Parts: sequence; structure tokens; C-alpha cells
Amino acid sequence: MLNWLAIYKDNSELYQYTKDRDRERLFKEIDLDKLKGFVLISDDKKIVYSVNLEDGNFFIGQQVIKFECLPLLKDLKLIYYKRVRKVLGAGGDTITYCIGWETKTNPTIKRIMKIKIMKINLNNTISFEIKN
Repeated sequence: MLNWLAIYKDNSELYQYTKDRDRERLFKEIDLDKLKGFVLISDDKKIVYSVNLEDGNFFIGQQVIKFECLPLLKDLKLIYYKRVRKVLGAGGDTITYCIGWETKTNPTIKRIMKIKIMKINLNNTISFEIKN
């Protein structure tokens, strides 16, 4: 399972869960206009995926992923969603977490990192969706 962390331009942070994990914050509680970055963290805090909304870079752990040939990026907005695929009886459930950004101006440019987590065999995959 991955949990989100919102990082604001003033370097303050908003975690999906409170420190004692007694309350889950809703995604709508994030002030999207002040967002600098968005992070997905595994429950054991060993795996981290993130997107920087100031320069458009993605990170898998400390490894940076940059897309070349992009114009100067300004005013990016967050893309975040997850898809759950249930397999009845077999236990082969799959969760795909998607984080990324899109430009607010025309033409719309999108970059989305998709993290597919398979519960039965633990073969996780990462892919990118690109739209220019």
C-alpha cells in the first residue's frame, strides 16, 4: 500500500494520515494551488515515488527521471489517481497508483508515472504515459 504526502511551496507538508494514524486526511484537503511536490511512500517507508511540480521531474527513490525536449514548464497541475482490480477467488488483486502532471496552458502536455502493485506475486512494474 502506498500513502501520499503533499509538499507545499513553503516546504510545509501534509501527510495522508495524522502522526498517530488515527485520522486519514482526504485528498480534497490538499491546497493544490500551493503544491510543490507529491510523494507516494510505502507502508514500510522503503519505497518512495514522487513528482516535482516545479520542474516536472519524477523520482523513484533517489533516481531522477527527466523528460527531454520539453518547453519551459510553468504552472503544472497534479494528476493523482489509483485503480484497483479485484480478482474474485484467485487473490490476484492489482493496485495501480498514478502520479504526474499536466500543463494548465495549451497545448496540454501530460506525464504520468504508473506504479502497478500486484498482491499475489509482488512483481511491481512502473510505466509512463506521455501526451504531447
